[in-house]
Amino acid sequence: MDTPSVKSPHDLLLHLEESSIGERAISLEQQYAEVWRGFVFSLGDLDVIVPFDGGYEILPCGELISLPLAQSWARGMINIRGEIYTVADLSGYLGLEPVRNFREANLLLMPDATLQCALLLDSKISLRSFSQDLPQGVADDVQFPRPDLLLAVVFSEDRMHKWAVLNLPSLLQESRFRNIGPGDGATA
Repeated sequence: MDTPSVKSPHDLLLHLEESSIGERAISLEQQYAEVWRGFVFSLGDLDVIVPFDGGYEILPCGELISLPLAQSWARGMINIRGEIYTVADLSGYLGLEPVRNFREANLLLMPDATLQCALLLDSKISLRSFSQDLPQGVADDVQFPRPDLLLAVVFSEDRMHKWAVLNLPSLLQESRFRNIGPGDGATA
């Protein structure tokens, strides 16, 4: 008669783990590799995403110091923790209706330390995760005033909702955006 083999407590625990989760176990790295995150806000009737890659900060808009002789979309300057930031109205820069109510507006601080800029947004801003597998479209799928500034258009799984993915690094590099002084205001 065969005697059953005696297993160590460690072997028993390994066996229990394998039998309970088996190959269904997915590492955290695998789970998060399938999603990406972005800040979501509205510009007019369109929902926009700025992909999150660190360095951004969201703050309520405080009191702005006006900038005489600046472009109309350069709404002022603000002191944030002893640092002076130029406040750019993204809607106004894109040729949309400018932000009117500063009390309810938010600032999205840019990670570019040389620019020291904050975008003024007339919208709530949230951080959201998106699946890599969501259907994508092209700039023609949305009515965005500057299609050249879009990375993509992303649709919900049921295609009932769409988001324009803004190429913020390209916006921040535009000479027109970086030069807030008086000029003709032509689109770059």
